[in-house]
Amino acid sequence: MLTPLTTSVAGFAAMSNHGMSSVWDMIAAGYLESVSLGKRRLVLVEPYLRSLGLDPPAYPITVAPAHFPELSGLSTSTAWDLIRRGRLKTVRVRRRQMIIVESYRALIDELRALPRQDARRNKAVPSLGSGKPHDSHVPPASNLSNAVSTG
Repeated sequence: MLTPLTTSVAGFAAMSNHGMSSVWDMIAAGYLESVSLGKRRLVLVEPYLRSLGLDPPAYPITVAPAHFPELSGLSTSTAWDLIRRGRLKTVRVRRRQMIIVESYRALIDELRALPRQDARRNKAVPSLGSGKPHDSHVPPASNLSNAVSTG
């Protein structure tokens, strides 16, 4: 199994055994780095692993669009859309088109440089970066470190 570079909030909650609201609280408190890609909020996994004292795994140079969701937390159709828009670079290997992983890293770095955006669809919780205090307790890291070290 490939450890992702980024994952959705739900994917991170499942990987780390935190609840969704805890993950959102961790993002709002600045414990987790995230970026917005359209309406999606993606959690950056590498900085989290480093905060646990773990080295991120080696990633492949290229990945097939069908396997891109494992690496990114995005759907295959979103990958193809990013390819069509020129946001992801690809290389042809015979008849197969492969995504260059470094182009995804560059996209994430570009998104990290932008001001924080609110990826919410409703106004039920304070927007990220609003400066409003959050009184939630952030639980300690759990099984993600175990999954990475054994995986």
